Amino acid sequence: MQTEFNSKSSKLQKAEVLAELRRVEMNYDPNVSAVEAKQLLRQWQDQNICAEVVSMAKESGHVVLFTPPHYSDLQPIRLLWAKIKSSVAKKYSLVLLLMMFGIDY
Repeated sequence: MQTEFNSKSSKLQKAEVLAELRRVEMNYDPNVSAVEAKQLLRQWQDQNICAEVVSMAKESGHVVLFTPPHYSDLQPIRLLWAKIKSSVAKKYSLVLLLMMFGIDY
């Protein structure tokens, strides 16, 4: 078994998590609880596994920066999406107005 993503590790049973910790040669207390074992595995994953797209970007010489989650003000795509939605809304409003007066656009 190879755990690749954090979401998968939350569904594993304690024995599977401990087996995975042994596979990656991580030291742990044999009396560790299931929750603690999953936290250890998640820490290892965060430190050792990166997304394929991040690996590809780094191999091409790019620096990958992450913005904090849940801060839409800091997400550039949100700003772009807001402009697109505004543009569509304005055009749609204009089309409706023209249709109300029976004007073909």
